[in-house]
Amino acid sequence: MILPEKKPTLAFEPSVAAGLSSAKALELARAAARRVLAPLDEELRDSDWWDDSWLDRTLSTSQQRIDEACERWRSLYRGALKQARLQNKLSRRRRRAPKRGRRPPQLRYEAEAQLRLLTEVEKIAQSDFFSYRYFASEGFLPGYNFPRLPLSAFIPGRRTKTGR
Repeated sequence: MILPEKKPTLAFEPSVAAGLSSAKALELARAAARRVLAPLDEELRDSDWWDDSWLDRTLSTSQQRIDEACERWRSLYRGALKQARLQNKLSRRRRRAPKRGRRPPQLRYEAEAQLRLLTEVEKIAQSDFFSYRYFASEGFLPGYNFPRLPLSAFIPGRRTKTGR
């Protein structure tokens, strides 16, 4: 895996940021939300959290909220990238103690595997980082009853030779 040379900003692409802050997109979202909420007007007015400015307040903070929702992914990516770079640097050193000779390549492989999990686009719909599933888990989108994936975790394994 080729690691980026510079520290990535992990900010939204300019076109995405422009779309999120677009006045036209905000007005289209407001109109669509009003159509969806209109049949619920009576129930909403009876609730204690609803008021006439709720939709505008929610939409006005949507760009900031989606940026904040991406922070866990960014943190995971930065951590894996830092680990991969560190292990890459260690693997180039020739002065390692012999007993530690195999550990850095294994740790580098694990860090690179984590980076692939975070960035791989093939089979993304089956990933915990599928955008709809990810943003639902961050509370940015409602869950929409996405089918749950089997619980998975990155657990580094050891390869040992058997005595056979």
